[in-house]
Amino acid sequence: AGHAGRLSPLRRARSDLGRSGTGRSRWIVELAVLLVTAAAVVLLFRRGLAGGSASGAEADAGSGAAGVDPLLAAVPLLAALVVCIAVLRLYPIPLAGLVGALERRRGLVPFLGAARALRDPSAGLVPVLAVVVGVAIAVFSSVLLGTVRGGIEVAAEQQVGADLKLTASPLTTEQLDELAAVDGVEAVAPVYSTASSVLQIDARRRPTTLIVVDVAAMNEVQEGRENVVPLPDELAAGEPTDRPVPVIASTSVADRIAAGDRVSLDDEEIVVLSGSDVATAFSPQADWLLIDRSKARPFTDTLVPRTVLFRLAPGADPDRVAADATAIAGEDSIVATPGSLAAELAARPAARGLTVALAIAIVLTSLATALAIVLTLVVGRPARDRLLPLLSTLGLRRRGERALVAWEIGPVVVSAVVAGALLGIVLPIVVLPAIDVGAFTDTDRQPGIVIDPWLITGVLGGAMLVAVIAAWVAASVGGRVDAARAMRKEEE
Repeated sequence: AGHAGRLSPLRRARSDLGRSGTGRSRWIVELAVLLVTAAAVVLLFRRGLAGGSASGAEADAGSGAAGVDPLLAAVPLLAALVVCIAVLRLYPIPLAGLVGALERRRGLVPFLGAARALRDPSAGLVPVLAVVVGVAIAVFSSVLLGTVRGGIEVAAEQQVGADLKLTASPLTTEQLDELAAVDGVEAVAPVYSTASSVLQIDARRRPTTLIVVDVAAMNEVQEGRENVVPLPDELAAGEPTDRPVPVIASTSVADRIAAGDRVSLDDEEIVVLSGSDVATAFSPQADWLLIDRSKARPFTDTLVPRTVLFRLAPGADPDRVAADATAIAGEDSIVATPGSLAAELAARPAARGLTVALAIAIVLTSLATALAIVLTLVVGRPARDRLLPLLSTLGLRRRGERALVAWEIGPVVVSAVVAGALLGIVLPIVVLPAIDVGAFTDTDRQPGIVIDPWLITGVLGGAMLVAVIAAWVAASVGGRVDAARAMRKEEE
């Protein structure tokens, strides 16, 4: 038996039959990585919840000490290591079943390729980690890009609040009638006032912005729109002299009012019907109260609108309506639509710089993934140079050789790509709450995570195309090695 091994110079030790001690050490290391990753994720979530309830002073103090966050930086890498461990542990299971199924078929190349991929895989932890990290970063960048785009669109919808928004000098009643009569306009709703008023909660007095609108007209203009402040009909119910006066408030003002016993606005008793955490198109201020025009006289005598929201007819040209509205309101007026404002926000340096950086990250990580596959093929080339010439003497064609190369890295790379894509989708849920994405979308709130399937599919398709091209080039370079030379190398 001792001489049998020397009689076959092509015989190689199988890497899937390791020693028990090595297997035990691997299990210990993998379990340690898993526990450390779980602890890091838990700490990140707990810290995020604590940070969300921190006081403003603490937040200001923390912002002054901003820098690299070790925990936030470590979690993605630890998660990638866990995914690599899962890939290396799990992908042989279905591959073993595939080997068993192919064994009963007549074709040599599929069975031999699957068997070699199972028994002597070329890819170890490092190339799998490179593929997982590369794909995860590309997908994460795609999700972040989609989130920023979605946040910009939501911010534009909130700031415009209608099909079209006009901001101008004080408008007369005649101008409002002319604006309503513009061809393509179905309805208009002026914002009659956004004046500063004094809100008194118990013994504390603080200024706030009082917004006055015609609730019925505004609901007609904003009907069917999302991301707008809901205006209940109760705001206009009853007589103008009824007390307390119904209002709705921003969430910050509503919370302060809820904590008080006696509340009044300019010495008039009010009742808050609801609080809204949606940014309003009526005023850029974060603290505000809103009342119906019919209840406004005790608080202001001046109801001269400077902002008008439009509902356009289906098929109406916003550019033409904007030009007609500007002609009526004056050349100094500003007209915006959700689309035009979103384009303006996306063109700002912060958002544009982030978009460029994410695009570069997607390209670089795709190239890094391709490089990892190429290096894996280069490392496994000596074994191929021993095997393929011998198979060619048995009739294996060049096409079959390339199929064997594909089998050599295909199963583990496909598994790593799928796992990396899933990791790239999960990472934003863990990481983005700790990043101020709202700074890129012109809002003080975190935008919702947007997973664009078409964008992610395009990124993954591009990365796989680059990887396939790189693998084909790496497998084709160098030509054939004749069988005699391969035997001579083995004997030496």
